[in-house]
Amino acid sequence: MDTSLIIILAIVLLILIVLNHITIITTPYVNQPNCSLTAYGCCPNGIDSKLNYYGSNCPGYKTTPGYAPPPPTPSPYIPPPPQPIPQPIPQPIPQPIPQPIPQPIPQPIPQPIPQPAPAPMPPKPIGGCAGTRYGCCPNNVTPKINIQGSNCILHS
Repeated sequence: MDTSLIIILAIVLLILIVLNHITIITTPYVNQPNCSLTAYGCCPNGIDSKLNYYGSNCPGYKTTPGYAPPPPTPSPYIPPPPQPIPQPIPQPIPQPIPQPIPQPIPQPIPQPIPQPAPAPMPPKPIGGCAGTRYGCCPNNVTPKINIQGSNCILHS
């Protein structure tokens, strides 16, 4: 094995050993319910929450004949202050925007369409049809393209 590989593996092993012995110290979070934050507060034991003003659900609650503590005085209802009525913002009367007078669009002058140049006539063989391989058609102008002269026009 290569020595650099052995060194790298030794470093990784050392890091793992060190990490194995590290302990994380945490502060325990005590999640205790707080009955003072409930609607009717705590029972006399300081642990349980009252379900009503009298604490009739609390341990050790004894009903005695004729005992009824006075209910709490209700707080007067104070309505929220009235909101101001939003007044409409006057909008300016839109003025008509002057439209520009349309100018006539200049029409292009039509240009004559160029006509294609006529196809050039095939060059006449030097020496007339007589100098061609199959000779001339009967009109003595057009050279034959084969021995039968299938391209020749017959005149009656």
